[in-house]
Amino acid sequence: MPLQSAGLGEFLAGMAARQASEDFAVRAFWHAWLSSILDNLALTDLTLGSFTAEAQDKTVREFSDGDRRHIGTTSARVRRAYAENAVRARDEFQDQAALVQHQAGLKRRHLPVRDFVRNAADVLLALKPCWAMSPLVVSQLLPPLPYFDVVIFDEASQITPADAVTSMLRGRKLVVAGDDKQLPPTAFFASGSTDDDSEEPEPGTPAALLAGTSGFESILDALGSVLGFQQLTWHYRSRDERLIAFSNALIYDRTLVTFPGAAGSSVLTYVPAPSRPGADTNSPAPEVDVVVDLILRHARERPAESLGVITMGIKHRDRIEERLRDRLRQDPELAEELAGFFDERREERFFVKNLERVQGDERDAIILSIGYSKNDRGEPPYAQEAGCWGRAGQSARTASANPIST
Repeated sequence: MPLQSAGLGEFLAGMAARQASEDFAVRAFWHAWLSSILDNLALTDLTLGSFTAEAQDKTVREFSDGDRRHIGTTSARVRRAYAENAVRARDEFQDQAALVQHQAGLKRRHLPVRDFVRNAADVLLALKPCWAMSPLVVSQLLPPLPYFDVVIFDEASQITPADAVTSMLRGRKLVVAGDDKQLPPTAFFASGSTDDDSEEPEPGTPAALLAGTSGFESILDALGSVLGFQQLTWHYRSRDERLIAFSNALIYDRTLVTFPGAAGSSVLTYVPAPSRPGADTNSPAPEVDVVVDLILRHARERPAESLGVITMGIKHRDRIEERLRDRLRQDPELAEELAGFFDERREERFFVKNLERVQGDERDAIILSIGYSKNDRGEPPYAQEAGCWGRAGQSARTASANPIST
């Protein structure tokens, strides 16, 4: 027999003596085979042979302790480097330092910020090396000079090229962070007219830079083919991967690294709003009432958890806010009971925002309210327009852009 000739006679005899089943014999063989491999490696590989759980645990503890100490001392090293740089700048630019000290002592009649920065830029940047500003504030307060080593745009999908160009001129390097899958900037008040007969701007001027971005919705869109691209794949915000699973599968092509949730119960709940004949199909009153009820229930039952409400339109947002204020005004005892939850000084305060204004907001719970319902004939909003699109051979964008509540 092949097994006998392979030196397994003793093993076969043992299995026969035990009257082992075929399945048990196969599993016993694999156990013996893999154990022999481990024994051989322990004798021939010094790293494996000298391994002990106690020594491994000690190494892990030492690394963890050292890592925590390093993190704890990092802030002290940064503060030290900052202080040395600030002192060096004050000694090197004494006139600027005197101006900064004089302005700090004034109670009124300060220099305009733009002039102050122009006359004391070196000391100001040494004292405050990191400035957080909106593009509009940059244009208003900073002279058009490259004061900063790096300019960083966060949420770049929400910044128009016209707003970004002036900020880009204030730095020597550029970092653009954003997600092209997010909504582009809202351009409701933007003018779409252009003057084709206008003179072409001179190269290198802000007007020339802006002209080169025509046709792009955001600065992320405009610079996507110019800057180097690095995708961030770890999704850390959702405490349960079911919250991001839909987007990960259908929008990000399953490229995001997510983590299973430990909550146990479902983190997604569908709450239908009742249909009421004659109700407005845009921000229907029944849905507004349901959302306000959910808000008040959350505030009573889970006051320690933060909450946000996202709507698909501005009208729906306004009606929910108005209805919530009415409910609290009509019931003073309820308003007093929930005052802490709706306190605007709270770190993660309650909000109601339309979709375009939600960028980077994190809350323990979110209510997503569609704000559209079927009409008396049972048709979804814009059904007629969607049908016209379909007959013309185009995609029914109006219908697909507005999910329907039932």
